[in-house]
Parts: sequence; C-alpha cells; structure tokens
Amino acid sequence: EQSWAALVSASTVALEALAYGCRVIAPVFPDALQMNPLADFPGSCEIVATPEELFAALVTVAAGAPPGEGEIAAGNSFVGRYWNLDTGLPTWKNLLAPSTSTH
Repeated sequence: EQSWAALVSASTVALEALAYGCRVIAPVFPDALQMNPLADFPGSCEIVATPEELFAALVTVAAGAPPGEGEIAAGNSFVGRYWNLDTGLPTWKNLLAPSTSTH
C-alpha cells in the first residue's frame, strides 16, 4: 500500500496495485503471451515493449506524487467491476440457476 507503481507481467497483483491507486506498468515480451489481467482495459495500465519505454515510465513514476484519494477510489471501483463484487451476486445466480428451457 506504500508503493506508487507496480511492474507486473502476469499476475492478479496488478489488480491489487490498481486498488491501492498505484500506476501499473505491464511489460510485453515478444516470446510470451500477454497474461496481465489489465492488458485489455485501456487506461488501467501502461504497456511497455522496449527498455526505453520502461525507463520513461519509471522516470515518470519517480517524478510523480503518491496516489491520492481519487486514484485509490477509481482503482477500487475498477476492481469491484472487474470481479463483479455485487454482494447480491445476481450474475452468478443467473449463471448457476437451473435452466427453465427444454432441450
């Protein structure tokens, strides 16, 4: 919770970092599949593909300020939508409910 950024290749740590308002940097490797859970959500992470892009991203982090309440709230909101954390679980209930149609 004290970090300002997280360099995450393929882990749900990216989601935890986002929930704390951290800037998430996701490296792309030419010989590996992109498995970062945030990679398909523009604006949720910064994808870097070269050493120069990584360096630039880290310089920006070092020059910035720690996450504020707005970044933390936005990150928490995103994570809640990502995991569908509705306490009533309507989507899961609909998915798991026995089908009423006949086959």
